[in-house]
Amino acid sequence: MKNVAEIISHMSNTPILSKLKRGRSFKTFISILPKRFQEHILFTYERNSVLFLALDHQGILMELNYNSSLIKDLLIMAKSHDESLKSVNEVRWFVSNKIYKKDTSDSSTTPRYTEKSDATFEVKSSDADFLEKIEKIKEAIKRNIEFENE
Repeated sequence: MKNVAEIISHMSNTPILSKLKRGRSFKTFISILPKRFQEHILFTYERNSVLFLALDHQGILMELNYNSSLIKDLLIMAKSHDESLKSVNEVRWFVSNKIYKKDTSDSSTTPRYTEKSDATFEVKSSDADFLEKIEKIKEAIKRNIEFENE
């Protein structure tokens, strides 16, 4: 029986899904880069045998310009190990002008709390605005209880 990695590898070798293999090669190349660069790469793409790296900060752009020989040496090393990177002759980088937010929230770890109130409290006040707001709060509590029971 084949495992998931073998199935994905087999599928990526088909001509229809060749972009999947190239995307994995780009991720492999990014994983070779130093950690300080990896964290600031938003996305990659290839055009005319040039691999473009989109960055999220101008300071990282300056660091990559300073370390361009390191990046080119790493590309040569990656090309010797990965055949799908052989068509890439150059690496360029730029700062993206769009704001991309990295999703760091994990919905499975978001705590869920049960409603502790049953909205049966009395308020002794003569202020109509205050009483109206309290009634809205009671209605919200009742909706939460109904939502939990569904």
